[in-house]
Amino acid sequence: CFEAHDEHDPEHLDKISEALSNLQQQLN
Repeated sequence: CFEAHDEHDPEHLDKISEALSNLQQQLN
C-alpha cells in the first residue's frame, strides 16, 4: 500500500535509480 505524497522524495528516487542500474548490470 503506497501513500500519496505531495513532494517527491529525492532519496527514494535515488534508491530506485540504483536498483534499476543493478538490474541492468545483471541483464548485461
